[in-house]
Amino acid sequence: MKAQLNFLKYEVEEIVYKVNTLIEVEEDSLNPELICNVMHPKNDNSKFIVKLGLEFGDESLDNTNSYLRCVVAGVFEQGVASEFDLTPNAIAILFPYLRSIISDITSKGSRTPIILPPINVHEFLNNAEKTNN
Repeated sequence: MKAQLNFLKYEVEEIVYKVNTLIEVEEDSLNPELICNVMHPKNDNSKFIVKLGLEFGDESLDNTNSYLRCVVAGVFEQGVASEFDLTPNAIAILFPYLRSIISDITSKGSRTPIILPPINVHEFLNNAEKTNN
C-alpha cells in the first residue's frame, strides 16, 4: 500500500527582520536555529500542520547587526493510513518556501541576501534526534 501525502497550502505565519547598520558582524556568528513543530488536529487524523522556521541574530541588536525570524505553516493531508512517518517529506516540501522567503526579504536594501543552502531533511532530523537524546 502506497502512502500518499498531499500538500494543501502554506501561509507565512511570522516575519521579523531587523537591521542595525552601525554594527559590523561576521555572518558566521549569527548561529541560525531551525524551528520545526508538527501538529495533528484532534478532529481529523488525516491532516497535519508543519510549522517550519528559522531564527538568527540578536532580537535586541545589541550583539549582532541583524535579526531574522521567519515561520511558515504548511497544511498536509495523508491520504492513506500508513505506518510511515511522512513528516520528513512534508518538511522537505515546505523548506524551499522558507528558503525563498528568507532570500527575498533579506535581498531588500543594499545588504547581501541570505541564501540558505538546500538541506538533507532526513539527515537533519537524525542529527536533531541525536542532539535531543
